[in-house]
Amino acid sequence: MARRHQISAASTFVFAAGFLFIDALAASASFGAAPIDPGLTQALIGRCAVVAEEEARGINTRRGECIAGTGEWIAALHPVAANSADTDTAIADLVVKLAALAQGNQGCTAFNTEIAEAIRLASAASTDPQQKVRIEDIATTIGDCVPQLQTAAINASPSI
Repeated sequence: MARRHQISAASTFVFAAGFLFIDALAASASFGAAPIDPGLTQALIGRCAVVAEEEARGINTRRGECIAGTGEWIAALHPVAANSADTDTAIADLVVKLAALAQGNQGCTAFNTEIAEAIRLASAASTDPQQKVRIEDIATTIGDCVPQLQTAAINASPSI
């Protein structure tokens, strides 16, 4: 019973934080499209998906690939972002996509850290202090490896 309450409390926290995050993302997105090539984002999410799938099985042969890819993505973002709002919008979009990868992880292994670390790296690139805090909260929740994680940044109706 206490375990279910812990999971539920964590889900509620992420759920509430996610709504704030999505609201901020929606407000930012209204100023224009993210300044980075969508193909770069898709490629990064593909790399990170493979890492997340392996981590869920307790394998770490691709350790560091998602983090390295996130660093490359950030390096590609900065020259094309016209202003801090563009940067923060693109980062918010990336974090939503990365957080979705952690959603399918139903068990915790010693290797469940790559997505959280990639999200923290993205947070560091944000120019908005409040956004940094929200992203850090999401990364911490994912990094703490809460089983049956429901990321509110992705789900509007958690199943827990």
